[in-house]
Amino acid sequence: MKRINLENKSVRLYPGVTSITTIQEKDTRQMWIGTRMGLYQLDKESGIYQYVDLPIESPYICALYQRDDGILYIGTRGAGLLVYDINKKKFIHQYRTENCALISDNIYTILPRQDGSLLMGTEKESPFTHPKHTLSAIGQGNKA
Repeated sequence: MKRINLENKSVRLYPGVTSITTIQEKDTRQMWIGTRMGLYQLDKESGIYQYVDLPIESPYICALYQRDDGILYIGTRGAGLLVYDINKKKFIHQYRTENCALISDNIYTILPRQDGSLLMGTEKESPFTHPKHTLSAIGQGNKA
């Protein structure tokens, strides 16, 4: 991965992690890096990566969204949606097709809405989640 400063045209290489699928800033010092092999935190100053141990067998990360209150949503390929509490450093929920209204366990995009809910793109319909971690589906006559 490379960081390019467009103002002064400097380039910084962050070697070590490959197959990057998504990037999300955690704070001013760190970034979340989603890959085909899992989730990492990158310290932008030192360049050191730290692997986040996922509670799933298929670690392919497709999408990341971090709320201001320290909740990180992790969209996966094949394992649904993971919810991670950054402050407690623990996973607090996993949404899959068998335990909620998700119609696919492949979450490719996570987009926050003005009302606090999330739109998530799958290869089928677009389910959404409310702020209190309940999921329902948009489509086939339902309106968000």
